[in-house]
Amino acid sequence: MTNPMRRSEPCTPRPTSRKVLTNKRLDTLEDELGFLHDEWTTICVIFDSIYHAYLDQIALAKMHAPNQQMLKDYDDLFTKVYQLERKVKSLEQEFESAQKIYHQQRSNKRQRLC
Repeated sequence: MTNPMRRSEPCTPRPTSRKVLTNKRLDTLEDELGFLHDEWTTICVIFDSIYHAYLDQIALAKMHAPNQQMLKDYDDLFTKVYQLERKVKSLEQEFESAQKIYHQQRSNKRQRLC
């Protein structure tokens, strides 16, 4: 006769491989968000530098032709902004995917408990 007070399964659930995978995905998303923040900071510094260089040039002389270096700097800046925008959109998609997996896991867990 088995003891009715004894449980055959442990009380605390063990993390499933899918849960570990989700945690790794979230860690990866957090790391990527940190990198994107650093890129945004870099873009702000570059923009401020170009902006102040432009103001300095206007104060020194009224230009009729734009400075080629400044145009190149603006092109580089807009390229960085475009790349950042693409990375943010990709991160948003990954986050939404991770959220769906999380909600599916919670829903499945609730169904198993019922």
